[in-house]
Amino acid sequence: MEHPALIGPRAVEILDNLADGRLLEEIYGYEPGWGYPSAQDRDRIIAIMAATNEAETRTEGPPETAEAGRPGTKAAGDVRSMDI
Repeated sequence: MEHPALIGPRAVEILDNLADGRLLEEIYGYEPGWGYPSAQDRDRIIAIMAATNEAETRTEGPPETAEAGRPGTKAAGDVRSMDI
């Protein structure tokens, strides 16, 4: 999906607790077709989201895996390394 505005009320589940959820359309009584931008707006959203000049960002993992040092070495100022 290009943008969150393009999902419908049947794609969103509201959790009442860890084991019970209901669809957004059930909770708020959505009628068929409600919850979506117009066809013209959907086309514009897709075009905007598809048009990008940004280069892909190269990542190699969480910052802590890219830090210098041996695994298990405590960082300076790490509260876990302080004797309390």
